[in-house]
Amino acid sequence: MSSEVFKGQHGRGCVVEERSALLASDFGLNLLYKKAGEKQAEEILAEFGVYSKGKNAGKPRGSIMWLKVVEGGMDYSIHKRGVLKPGCHDFRATAKYGIDHAKAEYVLDGVTKDEQVSKDAADKAAKLDAMITSQQENLDHSVSIMHELLYGRLKGKDAWDWEFEFDLAADMIEAKNSKIENLLAAK
Repeated sequence: MSSEVFKGQHGRGCVVEERSALLASDFGLNLLYKKAGEKQAEEILAEFGVYSKGKNAGKPRGSIMWLKVVEGGMDYSIHKRGVLKPGCHDFRATAKYGIDHAKAEYVLDGVTKDEQVSKDAADKAAKLDAMITSQQENLDHSVSIMHELLYGRLKGKDAWDWEFEFDLAADMIEAKNSKIENLLAAK
């Protein structure tokens, strides 16, 4: 089903406008502090610098951008953000004027770059911990199943069958252990 047919069947989409303000203006600077918070706003202003010539000499460079939903509804654009309610959201800051909203350097969420790096590292560590725990549980489960199978199946068999089955089980356990070690090394 094409998107045009889908739109026709389920109503009109939302109306979104991109808005921006220069940080050299009082409105833009106050909005930056309001949306980014003190720490992130200071980091952004330090990185963007100030104008050295012209009518804005001594004022901060850059602009703040946001999306304003004029009429709410389903977002059928390439972003597919779901149902949007009227109002302003998705505030961003950029050193360059006139670039696309999605390409702005900063998303204004009150988190500095250093905090974001540490947050990303903590998230990665948490994911690795979850993967390690999952692999360890799989290993424990595999060992218990192999133990049951081996002792249940090998009653009355000769020693060669026992060695083959134990070697196979040991290889599988070693493979799982090496996977866990690789995850620990990546951490």
